[in-house]
Amino acid sequence: MSAPSEPSTSPSVAPGCSIPDELWIQVLDELDYNGLHKAAQLCKRLKRLTQDQRFDEALFRKAPSKPLREPGTKIGIHPLLQATNCIFTGGDAFAHSHDAGEHSAFEYAAVDEYATRPTCKLLMLNVRTALQVVVRDKDGVTVRKALEHLGNHWAAKPPDFVLDQMAGALQGIPRDEQTWRTTLGERDRWTGWDRAVVTYAGVTMYALQTLTSSAPGRGGRSPAFTGDYKRVGGVGGGGG
Repeated sequence: MSAPSEPSTSPSVAPGCSIPDELWIQVLDELDYNGLHKAAQLCKRLKRLTQDQRFDEALFRKAPSKPLREPGTKIGIHPLLQATNCIFTGGDAFAHSHDAGEHSAFEYAAVDEYATRPTCKLLMLNVRTALQVVVRDKDGVTVRKALEHLGNHWAAKPPDFVLDQMAGALQGIPRDEQTWRTTLGERDRWTGWDRAVVTYAGVTMYALQTLTSSAPGRGGRSPAFTGDYKRVGGVGGGGG
């Protein structure tokens, strides 16, 4: 009678390890921004593959190039911008996160990725006020730069002609305390952006038409952002 066979000492092969990189890249090609982020968190191999420059545009990290697109063409908006309450002052740009909570958008690694896809050097933010917020960066406008300009806009004092037109609605607020945000009254929140459109000068991004209230229990809910919270790694790293 033959002796029992010895237990195998060869290491087990993790699922997917035998699949060549070329096939994994074909799979990754089918994923969007959020899908690529989730894939990169599964293992070091997939994280390495998502660093390939073929995914730079999908992950909002491709440097600007010319020509941008034909004027009138709609282009992609970074998911972190879509998830952020973009009517704010100071650093309280809260984003609705995937864990059903809210974190400051500035605490996400993705804040230093580019704001649009493809990347633009001039971004005009139409926030349904008398003036557009103009953001310029020769190296490409990032999410951080767009949010910083938005925060500055809402904290700034509107021109006198705007305050004169709204004098009735702003009764009770001292003139020197009136800002763009106070002109909105309770309708001081929206849940994202409607569209980004290429123009002859750059890109114009339009806020959603309907503003809502930030009062407790009122207002809309922005789409959740699934990027890395309070991390500087991940698959991001574009922009600057």
